[in-house]
Amino acid sequence: MENTEKFDVSVILPIKTIRTNNFEDYFKLLRNDTTDNILADQLLIQIANNQKVIEQITFEHFQSVKNICDSVQKDKFDSIILEVIHKMKDNRPKPNRPEPNR
Repeated sequence: MENTEKFDVSVILPIKTIRTNNFEDYFKLLRNDTTDNILADQLLIQIANNQKVIEQITFEHFQSVKNICDSVQKDKFDSIILEVIHKMKDNRPKPNRPEPNR
């Protein structure tokens, strides 16, 4: 059996850190009386690109999990994947709030 079902958090964490920093830098632009629209746009593009990578990695992870399932497990997988994704989204720490206990 391949070890494709293991989710490598070490790949996503640096991307999330960069995304968070870009997000903060973007909103720090509000401190200025005038906004550098070119910089604001560049930061938004970086935020979007980082989020895209995170979503691609997550999708590929779940795809690899499904690939090792038998037909009964695949049916169950298909019936719960959206619920799992929603729970993951709801469980993400909010800015300036502590992470939930796991």
